[in-house]
Amino acid sequence: MNSENNHAEMSSRLIVMRIRQYGLSLTFLAVIFRSALEALVTLSLGDERYSYILLIPPITFRLIALRRHTIFSSPRFCAALGMPLLALGVIAGTSMQPQL
Repeated sequence: MNSENNHAEMSSRLIVMRIRQYGLSLTFLAVIFRSALEALVTLSLGDERYSYILLIPPITFRLIALRRHTIFSSPRFCAALGMPLLALGVIAGTSMQPQL
């Protein structure tokens, strides 16, 4: 019984840690891509041809939530793949910012 409690406690700590990491990652990306996100929201609210853009994140989150057991069944850390993707995103985001 005590072993089950320890396992459940460690599992909940891991979940909390992952949620915090996810929140920090989202905050970091929002700061980096702030100007691009502002331009995107302004465009979608100002031009009816692009109003659907604001629907893409909720639809994407819902699709991920529906397949979460398959997608997150065996997560693992892979810096060799993650760091180049992060660097590519940062480069793309900074290159899209208007030059002063």
